[in-house]
Amino acid sequence: MTTTLVSTDRTSWNRYVAASPQGSVFCRAELLDALDLTWEVGSSGGGDAPEAAALVLRDAGVVVRAPVPFCLYQGILLPSRPDEASHRRVRRELEAVSALLDGLSGEARLSWCLHPSLTDIRALSWFHYHEPELGQFRVEVRYTGIIALDPVAGLDSVLAGSRTVRRQEYRKASARFRVEVSNDLDLLDGLHRRTFDRQGIVRSDREGRLLRSIAAAALEHGFGELLVAYDHDGTAAGAVLFLFDETSAYYLVAANHPDFRSTGVSTLLFLSGAERAMARGLTSLDAVGLNSPSRGDFKTSFGAVPTPYYVATWERP
Repeated sequence: MTTTLVSTDRTSWNRYVAASPQGSVFCRAELLDALDLTWEVGSSGGGDAPEAAALVLRDAGVVVRAPVPFCLYQGILLPSRPDEASHRRVRRELEAVSALLDGLSGEARLSWCLHPSLTDIRALSWFHYHEPELGQFRVEVRYTGIIALDPVAGLDSVLAGSRTVRRQEYRKASARFRVEVSNDLDLLDGLHRRTFDRQGIVRSDREGRLLRSIAAAALEHGFGELLVAYDHDGTAAGAVLFLFDETSAYYLVAANHPDFRSTGVSTLLFLSGAERAMARGLTSLDAVGLNSPSRGDFKTSFGAVPTPYYVATWERP
């Protein structure tokens, strides 16, 4: 197999992403274009339907470490072959990823946040197996939370799998707040900044710029939705940005006014997003990370199943 590294046609790339089990909204060309990075696609096999493909993201020509802020699953993608025998598919994918890595080994660094469906990472583990002095991949296990959505059963199915306190919060908050779709990026940005301030965390200027850029691209190109919960006096109590692809919704950014922390507004917005995702016919909700205790507990309280994914990085010694 040959490996190429080129700036790709965006329509062809989006088509490949949509068909790949490892494809996600974070690999869409429109989202990638919203980043403050340049991006290319490495592929083994060539053509518009390569045997394996991988995103290569650069800052001033240097491959960046994964993950990029507000992004997950920008890694290695494989085509779907549901009718191929398992033993053939496993061997084909191992060979394709190995060829991909060999073709990209001229880089000083390779770094990917891999999709949870990519569970066979032997090609990465075996990279430079016989020449360890050339460097090997460092693999970190992280977790997200996945909720299976049933568009037919609707929100009742999610509520049934949620903690009792979440159901109580949802009923209470639903009676107080109205949830509306919004395009107000200033509101989202302001609430997000205030959330960081309340937690005593310094939000970098870059995070603020990326938040606005990704949100703007999502709303413009129709792969995201901003929901805002308003109190009876019109105060914005909280906001949440969901992204979407062909099958999944992603709970990307949530931010609340500090005066409304104990009102259940976060629960209302989470479940409102889940309900709207099911109205789109989506069958999965990714909570986008369970990698801190408090956030992890909040997301699993809705029945999100802890699901591992890998962040893999190789650097030339």
